[in-house]
This record gives sequence, structure tokens and C-alpha cells, in this order.
Amino acid sequence: MQAGCDSPGEVSMEAVDAFVATEAEARDAFFRTDSGAADAAAAQDSGPATIDSGVPTVAPIFSDGFESGDLEGAEGGSWYGGVRRGVSDEFARTGTYALRFDYPGNEDLAVDSFSEVRATFAGNDAPEIWLEWWLFVPANYEHRDGDGGDNNKFVIVGYDDKLHGGWQEPGGWTTRMEVLPDSAEGAHSRGRIVYGNESTGFSSEYDLDDRRPSGVISDRDRGRWVRYGFHVRLAESIEVRDGEVALYKDGELMAENLGVPLAGFDFANPINCFELMGWANSGFDEDTVFYIDDVRVYADDPGW
Repeated sequence: MQAGCDSPGEVSMEAVDAFVATEAEARDAFFRTDSGAADAAAAQDSGPATIDSGVPTVAPIFSDGFESGDLEGAEGGSWYGGVRRGVSDEFARTGTYALRFDYPGNEDLAVDSFSEVRATFAGNDAPEIWLEWWLFVPANYEHRDGDGGDNNKFVIVGYDDKLHGGWQEPGGWTTRMEVLPDSAEGAHSRGRIVYGNESTGFSSEYDLDDRRPSGVISDRDRGRWVRYGFHVRLAESIEVRDGEVALYKDGELMAENLGVPLAGFDFANPINCFELMGWANSGFDEDTVFYIDDVRVYADDPGW
């Protein structure tokens, strides 16, 4: 037997164990390195990972969770105007504070009710926005169907505070969604999306394909927080007609209107303001209190 050349039978178990351990360690090290490289490459390809797909991956251009305890803490803009609204610590979705809206009740079907707030993010003007807010629907919410008007303001998007008029000008436009009584089973309010531009002269549904989504507020929404999103993209011009107005509820697309001439003949004034809630033509039998929290405006798709 030649020195240094042991037969298999002469290899000690200690040597075998040492070899196996060395190979195993090398193998594990290889796969750890390879796996890490693969994970890094995947992260680079797919972008930052998120724990919850509902969490936006882009930064807002306007936001307020009302934790300042007043209407002075908005980032990227400011609140203004409004009636029967104020920051309250009685109830909040996150943190301590939310924005409270008080609608006085009256059993007379001819009596309306009113509460609203407006915000501007001028300086962060954008041709396209995704407006997101959480609304707490009170347990006593009822959408009355009276003899007169029963359309209630819900959200308006505009520019330069021209939310209720003044937009009938070059580059002018407007869009909003109202809610009306909904006869569908389990529903209370359906939407009505409208728009206008310098050609139309007033706002209406016109030729929108998906203008009256059902179940904007339903039975199951009473007593809970609902996440709403309103996506508005301006058109290049009336003739180009490439605008969009869409509604989301709890991350689900409820209405999508493409090809909207949301612009003037030659250009569109950029978006820089909005209104939440507003005049309730239907009124309410009882005092009805809503809360809004965690309002955000994005200039890039947040991935609803």
C-alpha cells in the first residue's frame, strides 16, 4: 500500500464527518449567497416590497390626518371654507383626530342640510390626481327620496377655487360626483358623475359611459370606515378627448369613464383644489354626523 493513498476501508469516520461538514458548510454558503443575489435582483426588478398591497408606494402631494388637532396641519396645501365642519377627537380612524361633518336633521322632506370643506394644493398643480379619503358612515345614515331634489354633493375636483362656477372660460373644466337614492338591494346611495368644459357651459353627465355606479353607500357601510378614491385625468384638449374620471371604493373600481373631454379647446387649467361632502338636497330626518380621516392627493398612481 502506498503511503498517502488510503483505501476506503482505512478512512477514519472522523475524516468522513469532517469532509461532510465542510461540504455542507460550503453548499449552504453557496446557496445563501445565491439566494441573496436573487432576492436583491428581484427587489430591483419589482421595486420596493410592501406588506399590504393597499399601502401606497408613492408619496402624496397633499395629505392630512388631522393630528394637528385643527385644520392648519395639512402638508402640501391648506384647508379653507366650509360649513359645520371641524376637527374632533371624538372619533378617528388613525391617531386621535378626524374631521367631523354635522348635518342637522329635519323630518320635513322639503328641508335640505349642509356641511362641507374645501382644500387647495396650489403650487403642486397637476394634470392628473388620485384623491383618497376615508369616510365614516354613521349608523343612522338614510338617503331620503323626497318630492324635490335628492342629489347630495360628495366630492368635487377643480382648479383655482372654481368648484361651483367660474370655470366656463378658456381652459376651464369641472367634475364631481353626487350621490342619489339607490333602489338596488342593500344599497342606500348611488353615484352620479358629471363634468363640464368651456364648450358645454354647464356640468352634466353628457355621454359618460359609466356615470351612475350603484352601492356607493350601502347597508354594510353604516357604522364603518370606507376608503374612497376619485381619479381625475385632464384631457389635452376638448378635441383630443383623452381625459378620465373614475371612482374607487375600498380599492375596488366602481366606475371608469374614459375619453372625457375634461379640458378647454386648446388646454386645460391644472388641478389644484377639491371639496368633500357638501349640500344635501335630500336632507336627513335625524342629525347625521360623518367623519373623514387620512386625506391624500397623489400625482402618481398609488396602486388602489
